[in-house]
Parts: sequence; C-alpha cells; structure tokens
Amino acid sequence: VDAGDQFQGSLFFTAWKGEVELAVMHALGTEAMAVGNHEFDQGPATLARFARAARFPLLSANIDTSDDPDLRGALRPHVMVEKGGLRIGLVGLTTLQTLTGSSPGPHVRFGDPAAAALRAEGAGLVVALSHLGWDVDLTLAGRVAGVDVLVGGHSHTLLSDSEPGAAGPAHLAVSGPAGQAVVVQAAAYGRYLGRLDIDLAAGGQVLAYGGDCRHVGLALPEEPRVAAIVAHYAAQLDGVR
Repeated sequence: VDAGDQFQGSLFFTAWKGEVELAVMHALGTEAMAVGNHEFDQGPATLARFARAARFPLLSANIDTSDDPDLRGALRPHVMVEKGGLRIGLVGLTTLQTLTGSSPGPHVRFGDPAAAALRAEGAGLVVALSHLGWDVDLTLAGRVAGVDVLVGGHSHTLLSDSEPGAAGPAHLAVSGPAGQAVVVQAAAYGRYLGRLDIDLAAGGQVLAYGGDCRHVGLALPEEPRVAAIVAHYAAQLDGVR
C-alpha cells in the first residue's frame, strides 16, 4: 500500500506525468494508494488519467469529486480486500493543505479527514492510508471508531526500531476512547520500506504487532523489472533535457 505523493520531484514525472511511477508501482504489486496533496499539482485531469490507468484503486474518503468532470468516478473512499480469509478494509485520507498547497481546481471538495469505519461491511481489520501527517495520525489514532492501523504519509516521518535518525519506534500504539490503533510511517521518496506484521484474535482484536522500517540503499541488488522500467524511460530523457 502507498500513502500518497507519487506526483513530485523528478524529471520522470515532469516528462510523463505519472506514467513512470505507475509502471514501477505495478511492478511492485501495489494494491491501493491514498491520494496525496501533490497528486493535484498538475490539476484534476492529470490525476484522473493516472487513476484510470492504475490497476489498483486510488482512495480518499474526504474528497468529493462528483462535480469535477475529469475526476468524477475516478477515486474511491475505501476498498475491501481479502487475504487468507480475512476481510481488510482500506480507507484513504487526504490533507486539507491540498486546498492551499496544490491545484485541485474549483470543483473538487474536501471534507473532514475522519476515517469511515468499515466494520459494518464485515472488515476484520481496518487500515487507513493517511496522507495527513504524523501529528494528525497521532491525534486520530484511538479516536476514530473501527480504525486499527494508520499507514502515514505527508510529514515524511521515519518510524523505525533500527534506522538511525528515526523520529520514533516502528510502531506507535495509541489508545483512546474508540480503542487502540497502531501508527506507522516509512519516511519519503522511496528510500525506506515499511513492513507491519499483525496478530489478530478471532474477533478481530489486535493482539500483537511487529516488523520494521528499513532503508533501501545501494547495497541492495537492483530489482530487474524496476531497473528495466527506469532504463527505458531514462534513455528518452535526453530529448526532454
């Protein structure tokens, strides 16, 4: 899963408006992505093309695109996936800073980024892909009914038990009036990979969790499918330059 902001920063995006990032995400097996603020940097039409080409859903429960001619029907608030007989609800949340820090246009509306509980639809586990920032995730954790995990983005926070410079441990379990939720985040720019292991009781309660966030460095061998994608597009960049 991905907590958003694939649209930023490189000449690959400047030239192909998300096509390269999407090819890599497909190679990695991405199954769902939250919409980040930078997904609107090139306006709703560019995001709509990306969303409709993606083999996975783009999620945001607090964005209403019903009045936007390009994005109408392109985003979903949440999705249900099944793994080993467990129904997992994935819900997306997008920062309200998108209104002032990006270009969503006049027809896209943003609501309060409070996660919609999916227990009623039969989810045994609910994961919020939160592009709100670490501080907001800590505020929501344990206070939004039905949400067990917040996979965070936006604040570029490194949470790890082993990596130097981490802002906190790999898993922050926060209790509140609605129960307990685990907060994780894997920094930014694809430099880290986060893994979360969760043990569940038969009724869906979280019993234990593990895993860590690890640096993806040059000491690791290249993934050949991703290397081929990068080489293919990099060979065309001379013309763009």
